[in-house]
Amino acid sequence: MQMSRAKSQKLRARRSAAGFTVVELMVAGVIALVIFGIGLMLITGATNAHNDTKARIRTNDKARMFFEQFERDLSGAYTGHYRRDALVQNLALVSGTYTCMTTTTEDATPNTQYQSVRYYVVAATKRLCREKEQNQAFPGTLTGSPDDMLCDDVERLETSFAKWVSGAYQTAVAADSTHLLVRLTLLDPNEDLPAGQRQRTYQVYIPIPDGVEP
Repeated sequence: MQMSRAKSQKLRARRSAAGFTVVELMVAGVIALVIFGIGLMLITGATNAHNDTKARIRTNDKARMFFEQFERDLSGAYTGHYRRDALVQNLALVSGTYTCMTTTTEDATPNTQYQSVRYYVVAATKRLCREKEQNQAFPGTLTGSPDDMLCDDVERLETSFAKWVSGAYQTAVAADSTHLLVRLTLLDPNEDLPAGQRQRTYQVYIPIPDGVEP
């Protein structure tokens, strides 16, 4: 009996000294690879989600800054060289509609200092541009060198007339409108998204000043 116990202890000692078998090492390696792969997937997913969130925040910021600037310009508009119809018009090489207005901080008198402002998206470059001229109207064509390129990756800029009736906005003609519906379509920076999923559209109803005649 004592001999059997002694032999058993010797066998266990030999196995311990021999280390791991090839099969055990392979199993351990496979388990390690699986754990590493899962960890990599989690890290990659979290990184992509973080990058997507940052890209959407940047896109939202682009839209917010545009609408703030546009509303400032429109709030100071009056009937100068451009009447209300100029807020919604077409122009060659422009993606969407071309918006033009005359702005001032003074009354519209013959000696008023005024500024002409127009917004458009260049179809070829997808850039949202803002041009201005001091005390003169714009030519009928694009200058090619806008004063401000507000942002890139812009699909379309669209404007249309609306009016507030019985607690809701309705489509209107220029003469009857109370608001301008401004719709801006931006492209998500993530080019891996399908084309239809890259577009993000923002829209705001902006009051038209009473001084802008039809």
